[in-house]
Amino acid sequence: MRHSLIVGFTATLLLLLGTSQCKLMKDDLSSCPQGVAFTFYSQSPCNEMLPFNEVKNIELQVYDDKGKWVQTFDESEIQFSKKGSIWTIPFNKKGTYHFTFWGKEDAQAYSRTQDASIRYNKASVAVEKDIPALFFGKQTHHFEDRSQLGTKIDTLGVNLIPYKFNLHINVVGFRGKNITDKGYTIEIKDENAAYDRQGKVIPSPIIYKRDAFAQNNELKVDLSTLLISNKNYNNKGEREKAAHIVIKRKEDQALIYDLNLNDFFDQLKLNLGEDVDIACINKKTGKANDLNIFIDITTFERIVVIINDWNVIFREDRV
Repeated sequence: MRHSLIVGFTATLLLLLGTSQCKLMKDDLSSCPQGVAFTFYSQSPCNEMLPFNEVKNIELQVYDDKGKWVQTFDESEIQFSKKGSIWTIPFNKKGTYHFTFWGKEDAQAYSRTQDASIRYNKASVAVEKDIPALFFGKQTHHFEDRSQLGTKIDTLGVNLIPYKFNLHINVVGFRGKNITDKGYTIEIKDENAAYDRQGKVIPSPIIYKRDAFAQNNELKVDLSTLLISNKNYNNKGEREKAAHIVIKRKEDQALIYDLNLNDFFDQLKLNLGEDVDIACINKKTGKANDLNIFIDITTFERIVVIINDWNVIFREDRV
């Protein structure tokens, strides 16, 4: 918070100095400070205020009204916190512009590419460690001709939405077999390694993988992924490729279980309605994007899946 206040005070001081100089110059306004100041916060779809102190770097991409990239700004000095922070940039081009923000825990882990606004750089191999946090925000602003306005700093609020999920998976029901002497992996297979300037997924395969801990005939694993959404259709109305939870035996890579998460969310929306959003705060852990996933595959007749407090029974054959 102290750093945020210093940033805000510095911006205000520069603004006052610039205004004073502009009054002295009168006719020559070319050196008057102009730009736009962004104030950051993070709020869940359930209107819960979230901390975002994981953000160590923020990349701002500016696009014109036709979607053409114009300029990129990069900032690593601001300490983002739940209290909020201010970032002022010297941008004042006439016209309507769209601002895309990517808040990154690790600036080297993500980059803009020719086909994506942001892409995880290590998606070509199975990800076997925590994903660095990623946040997304956007704003649009119209700039009038400012050549005769002197000092002009517009202020815009930006909601930084967390794109990292933490999953805590517990699998039971292995037909009485002792699994403690076997090695197992649990994977999330998805297509969410890249995003466009609107924050929408650009289908790009990625596998999040962990060795599972076996105890008392149960499998447990904690892993992190990028954005998992219960919105199953893209902006063209086309079905997105589904995320899957896959359990394999390590010694021979035999498939033990495969859960289609889109099937779960389809059933969930039938039960609870279209407005269900898995990004809201987990009431048990107090964290957003935090999913407790319990899978019971005890019988052939049913598979019970519980994500947080949402319970869905699949009546289907298991693998």
